[in-house]
Amino acid sequence: MPSQREQGFTLIETLVAMLILTFGLLAVANLFFLAQSANKVASHQTAAVALATDVLERLKAIPYAALTPGGAPSVNGGVNIASPIDMAPGLATTCNDDPGSAANNCVRPGTFNLARTIPGVGVFHVRWQVIAVSPGVGGGGAMGPYAFIRVAADTRARLLGGRALVEMSAWRILS
Repeated sequence: MPSQREQGFTLIETLVAMLILTFGLLAVANLFFLAQSANKVASHQTAAVALATDVLERLKAIPYAALTPGGAPSVNGGVNIASPIDMAPGLATTCNDDPGSAANNCVRPGTFNLARTIPGVGVFHVRWQVIAVSPGVGGGGAMGPYAFIRVAADTRARLLGGRALVEMSAWRILS
């Protein structure tokens, strides 16, 4: 027979300790899911930035005289040119091949949309708009014709749409 001095945990104390441990482990598990989601958003944002930068640099490389004003503002008529990117069928040019190849270059005068699959990340849509702006009057005089270029890229991932949206802009001046 055990003595009165022998001590141990009661069943209630053990159950309470297990309950506290369970809540702690659930909180840590939730952090893993949040970290995974943030990592996915970051990889999509990085890919969208790279794609938008590529398109903007290609547009800046087109000779000024060859730029075609126009573009595709958002399909819902909103302020952002790509928010939400909901491309109608047949509206986008699919660029899944080598983006460095001239034969597969979707960024050329007269086109304003492309869809590209980035391996390991997903499908992205890019829209751009070229706005011809008349020279200013008065002030320091006109510098000549110039154009404003807006580029937006977003992922087609259902749960990430809008969270990886990237918008860039640049001025082109006739030189």
